[in-house]
Amino acid sequence: MAHFEPYPPGALVGIKTFAKLPPRQWAQAYQRLIADIRHAGQHHLHQLDVASSWRGCIDRVVLRGAYADLGLTVGHGAAAVWLDRRINAAHRSRADWGSFPAEALAWFDLAKPRFVAMLREIGCRPYHLKTALAA
Repeated sequence: MAHFEPYPPGALVGIKTFAKLPPRQWAQAYQRLIADIRHAGQHHLHQLDVASSWRGCIDRVVLRGAYADLGLTVGHGAAAVWLDRRINAAHRSRADWGSFPAEALAWFDLAKPRFVAMLREIGCRPYHLKTALAA
C-alpha cells in the first residue's frame, strides 16, 4: 500500500484501500464507504449525527457530535476514516480549546474501542490510534 497520511493531526485513523479496484470503480466505492461510515458510525457511536461539511479542501465530515467529527480523506487509492475533535468555528467559540474539557477527553476514551469496532465492520485497517487530543 502506498504511504498515506493526509488526515487531521492527532486523529484516530483507519485505512481502506481502493487500489485493488479499477480506478473507474473508485467513485462508487467512495459513495458506498460514506454510506457504510454513516450506518456503522451511528450504530457504534450513537452520539454522532449525520453531517455534510468539510475541513479545508480534503477532509470530509460525515458524522458530527458534541465533541467529535467522524470523517473521510481520500487519496492515492486509499481512504483514511478518522475520528477527531471538532474544530469548526461555531463550536470553537463555545469551547476552551486551550484545555480540552475533561468530559470530552473521557468521551474519546470511551469512543476509541467503539471506533475500532466500526473500522473493522466497514473493512478498514486500524492505522493510527494514538491521539494528541490533550495537547
